[in-house]
Amino acid sequence: MENDDPTQSLPDRDLTTQPTATAILERLQGFEVRIFERVEQLGSALEGKISELRGEMNTRFAEVHAEMNTRFAEVHARFVEVDNRFLEIRSDMNTHFGLVANKIEVMHEDNLNVRASQRELLKRMGEIESKAS
Repeated sequence: MENDDPTQSLPDRDLTTQPTATAILERLQGFEVRIFERVEQLGSALEGKISELRGEMNTRFAEVHAEMNTRFAEVHARFVEVDNRFLEIRSDMNTHFGLVANKIEVMHEDNLNVRASQRELLKRMGEIESKAS
């Protein structure tokens, strides 16, 4: 009966695994180099895209900033116009209220004079009526 042990039928020659292991390691190192090169390519592309987007963002920010400054200047100019108009209105109102106050004072004096004259006339009428009776 034959022996079922597979090691029994090995030839007597020297089977070294060194060339096979070296070949595998070389292939793995080549693969590693390709992976690192690809990662570097992707990293460079990503950095380029980030720089591009950062540039676009900075450009847009500068545009928006300039637009906002323009708008703020317009709003400020409008506030100055409104403020100046209020000052003009206040000045006009003070002038006209002064005139109205003077007119009221004149009317008051005239009213007092009329009332005083009326009293004088009533007094004289009373004297005339007392003489007539």
